[in-house]
Amino acid sequence: MLILQYENLLYTKDMQLLNLENKLKHAKEELNKIINTKVFSRGNNLIYELDMSTRQLRLMKDNVFSLEKGIKEKVRLYFDKDLEQTRVLLDEQKRKFKEYQISLNSTMRKNVAERINYIDEEMKLRVEAYKDVHNEQD
Repeated sequence: MLILQYENLLYTKDMQLLNLENKLKHAKEELNKIINTKVFSRGNNLIYELDMSTRQLRLMKDNVFSLEKGIKEKVRLYFDKDLEQTRVLLDEQKRKFKEYQISLNSTMRKNVAERINYIDEEMKLRVEAYKDVHNEQD
């Protein structure tokens, strides 16, 4: 009878052991499922964050290119404006220089004409004086 009790006790313990092994096996499977789910979720989060970062990077690059284009355009406009102002000033200086040249030419012609007239008058006076001296000697 004692052997029968021990056998029953041993059977019960074996059943408990099998039951605990099954529970451990199911717990291990559930734990693997939970871990796999969390890893999968974390992987999806990382992929989402990477996608968002990539989109933001692309947006920033596009903005940098558009800003660069805008800055180039503004610089070009300012340069063209300065260039146009410089051309206008150059044309004004050329016009003033031509006016100065014309004025100088007319002044020089007037002075030369006056000098020529003065020299002609002097020559006439000297020729007259020479004629008078020559006539007196004859």
